[in-house]
Amino acid sequence: MKTKRVSFLILTSMLWLLSACGTPEVTFDQPQPVEVDALKSIPKRLQGSFLSLSDSSLLSITEKSIIRMYDIPTKEHRQQIEAAYEWKGDSLINSNTQQTIKTIIQGDSVIIFYPFSDTLFCLSDKNILKQYKGFYFMSLLYKANAWEVRKIDWTRRSLSISDINAEEEIQNLKEKLEVVQDTLSPYQYKASKKQFKALVKTGGFNDQETFVRLSNRN
Repeated sequence: MKTKRVSFLILTSMLWLLSACGTPEVTFDQPQPVEVDALKSIPKRLQGSFLSLSDSSLLSITEKSIIRMYDIPTKEHRQQIEAAYEWKGDSLINSNTQQTIKTIIQGDSVIIFYPFSDTLFCLSDKNILKQYKGFYFMSLLYKANAWEVRKIDWTRRSLSISDINAEEEIQNLKEKLEVVQDTLSPYQYKASKKQFKALVKTGGFNDQETFVRLSNRN
C-alpha cells in the first residue's frame, strides 16, 4: 500500500510538471525562420549544465538534446520509507541502483526529493534547431504542419529560453503575420523570413526563463 501511495504522489507531481508545458499558445506552419538551414548538432557554446533562476531545476545541454532535471519533494513518515532504500547520513541510497536521493529530515517525517527528468528538445526531423541573427530557434513539431517555436539567447555565463505566450504578443502576431488558424488554441501563423525577423526585433518571445551556467561540456 505504501509503495502505491509513494508512486501515486510521484506520478501526480510529474503530471503537474508536464501539464505546465501543455498546449502551446502559438504555432507556425513551418520550422522558423524559413530559408535558414537546420543545424546538425547543438553548438558547443550552448552545451553544459545550467541552473534555473525560477525553480532551481537543472538544464543539461548536450550535442543532441536539452534535458531538464527536477527534484520532486514528497513527504513521508520515516517508518514508511521503502525497504529498497538505505540511509547514508541525511540521504537515501537506492540499494538496487546505488542512486543517492536527497532528503530533509523533519522530526518523524522525511521530505524525499525524487529525481525526474523532462526532455525539452532532442535533435531530429521533429525537433529542429536553427541559428539566425545571433539567436537560436528550436522548432518542435506539435502536430502536422504546426510547429512550436522557442528562442534561445545566450552569453558565456547564462542562457535564456523564451516562448510566445502573452496576449499582447499574440495580438502583435495577428497584426503582422498571415493567420493560418485562430479559432482554437494554439493560434497558427505563417511567417516569411523578413516577417519573423521583424517579430523578434519588435519584442516577440517575451515569456523568458533564465538559466545560469554551472559548467561547460568538455
